[in-house]
Amino acid sequence: MVETGLARVGTAETAEEIQDCHNPYDSFALHKAALIACGIIPVKEEADLQEILKRMGGGIYLSTQVYGVPKGSGLGTSSILSGACVKGIFEFLGQERTDAEIYDVVLGMEQIMSTGGGWQDQVGGLTEGIKLISTKPGIAQNLVVEKIEMPEEGKKELKERFALIYTGQRRLARNLLRDVVGGYIGYEAGQSIAGALRVGNQDQTFYAAAGAVQLNPFIHPPELTGGHTGRRWPSIRPDAAPPYP
Repeated sequence: MVETGLARVGTAETAEEIQDCHNPYDSFALHKAALIACGIIPVKEEADLQEILKRMGGGIYLSTQVYGVPKGSGLGTSSILSGACVKGIFEFLGQERTDAEIYDVVLGMEQIMSTGGGWQDQVGGLTEGIKLISTKPGIAQNLVVEKIEMPEEGKKELKERFALIYTGQRRLARNLLRDVVGGYIGYEAGQSIAGALRVGNQDQTFYAAAGAVQLNPFIHPPELTGGHTGRRWPSIRPDAAPPYP
């Protein structure tokens, strides 16, 4: 196992070593959880790793790297990287999976790692474009992904005015998720933002996002717009000023 971003290399020679993946601060928790969630290693039952690898025809080398995004930034890299690992492992096994199946496996991965995440970030990373993601309450999730079609002028204006503000705070998602999910922006706020994007009205996008922030005063300082963990906020600049250096 290799985590290039942290310049770390690790090996596992027993199934028990891989099953020990419940500490999210472990550099290889994600790699181990991916092998379990994809069905190569059982979650708890005893297993002979050498026998498993013999049936597969050899060992597994799993290497990951995230470019330019600090760990704990709040950009959903854990779920997105989990999705990449899951897709890679299934391709390695010669098994085809739908996007919905990948989303579910990633959700399971995050629970195995005890991060509590995996509810929607993987959809943002594995599905191209701007989209509205919705679902209903419950452990069994049926994510509905609606692509938001924008007019070309609206895309151009959004690109000119959109800025990502990183606070420098790095925190583990599981410590915030209960608060976030408890008062999340909600379906109506999401629909308002999506509607503004569809018509290319970026001022309305800003106000809709600002209204969503007010629903989470504990998580979001009211003077900033967007985001969901207090670590980064997408913001709409008041005019088409040049991008910040």
